[in-house]
Amino acid sequence: MAAANNIVDGRQYYDAAGVYLLPNDASEHDRLDGQSQSLVALMGGKPFHAPVSNPKKILDVGCGTGAMTYLLARMYPNAQVIGVDFSAVPDGRYTKMENIEYVQADIFELMKDRNDPRFEAGSFDYVFERLLFMGMTNWPKYLSDISGLLRPGGWLEVQEASVNCIKADGTLLSETWFHYPLWRADANAVGLDPEVGPKLTGLFKQVGGLSEIHETVYRFPPVSRPDKPELDGLGDKILPMLSGVLRRTSSPRRSAEEMAKMEEDLRSMFAAGFEDGDGYSFNVVIGQKTSS
Repeated sequence: MAAANNIVDGRQYYDAAGVYLLPNDASEHDRLDGQSQSLVALMGGKPFHAPVSNPKKILDVGCGTGAMTYLLARMYPNAQVIGVDFSAVPDGRYTKMENIEYVQADIFELMKDRNDPRFEAGSFDYVFERLLFMGMTNWPKYLSDISGLLRPGGWLEVQEASVNCIKADGTLLSETWFHYPLWRADANAVGLDPEVGPKLTGLFKQVGGLSEIHETVYRFPPVSRPDKPELDGLGDKILPMLSGVLRRTSSPRRSAEEMAKMEEDLRSMFAAGFEDGDGYSFNVVIGQKTSS
């Protein structure tokens, strides 16, 4: 499925009217690569958490630029590693490896097509996915379908966030802002859940057929911090990313006056600054496919 070439506010998107909120251009690819590096640093250099041993077949869902696909292929050189995204993986960002195959498609369509031997049910040892919450509209179905690709004993790992900013004391800071509840309602209206990260464990349990479910929670600051330069790929990109997401989600549903107030509120919150310990949660959940 080829990605559409649609320009909105000077940025190229997959689909001008589609649900997926983030752009698809060289600037976004740079941001994704910086984000990937910072997330690995946030997790103490541990990009994956599932105790995978000698996998033969690995799937990276929503592989984007191929950053994590490449890491998986290097970590497991004897495994066949398949990266799936509904946009073509950009050329030249990572060294080509013989054990990597990229597939440009919608993962739901691939799972529906039982004639593709690459995506046979029960054939993967490890399925990895990270940060699909800006485009995923049916988490229960997705997790149920994707877990069906695992062989008995295989592992599913999902890494997602919540963009409801949390204070150090656990207070949900974003709930005190004007723009956030309105934007969340607009995102929910198109089926998106910007707070899915903390819900993952419950969703894993609802799927059935998964055991050894474990969660690890990290927190990253909403802005760059001089004492944590390794996280700049997250912090210095959050405000411009959220500004674009806000316009794309809420502009069709809000008056010009309301949008102006929402955008000003977003800018004001970031200009006011944050305290140490304030940040977003990044939730990593793993589960093992049962043998029965």
